[in-house]
Amino acid sequence: MYNKIEDYLKDDDFIKYILGESNEWDYASKETIDNISLYDEAKQIILAPADIDTDLSSKECEELKMQIFSMLGLEIQQ
Repeated sequence: MYNKIEDYLKDDDFIKYILGESNEWDYASKETIDNISLYDEAKQIILAPADIDTDLSSKECEELKMQIFSMLGLEIQQ
């Protein structure tokens, strides 16, 4: 079902599961994860520190983070 990292990153339930906002995700067991390396990489992206080197300004990064959290209905933790 998940063939690319983007598949994980587009899954609201996966993001909530990784952020600890949910204890459930339909594919949470290692037996149901098709490609554990993709799972691990997507998890690392979500949990990456905010100060990683990107082409975005700090303001743009913060706005993007707020937009994602808002779309997921999550509380933004400062």
